[in-house]
Amino acid sequence: MSAPVRRTIRLVPDPGRLLVAQLQLVEYEDAAVYARASGHLELLDCLLTMAEVEWEHEQYFRARITGHPLLRLVPLWPAPPPRETIRDRFEGEGPTAREAVAEVVR
Repeated sequence: MSAPVRRTIRLVPDPGRLLVAQLQLVEYEDAAVYARASGHLELLDCLLTMAEVEWEHEQYFRARITGHPLLRLVPLWPAPPPRETIRDRFEGEGPTAREAVAEVVR
C-alpha cells in the first residue's frame, strides 16, 4: 500500500472520532443541566467528569489531525472552550429549573 493511502486511511476515522467527542461533551453538559434542574445533584459530579474526559478526547483527536493536508478540503470546526469552563456554570446556586432547561433548549 502506498504511503498516501496509508496516511489517508489513518486520518479518516479521526475526524469522526473528533465529532463524536465534541457531541458527547455537549450532551454531558446538557445532562448535568437537566440533572440539576430536576434536583438530582448527586449526578452532577459524575456527568461533569465525563464531560471533562470527552474534552480530553476532543483535544487528542484534534491534535492528531491538526496540520494535515486534507484539512484544506474538510474544515475543522471550532475548538471547545477551556476545560475549566465545564464546571464553572455549575458552581453556586445556579439557575432555576426553568432557566436551566431554557438554556439547553436554546
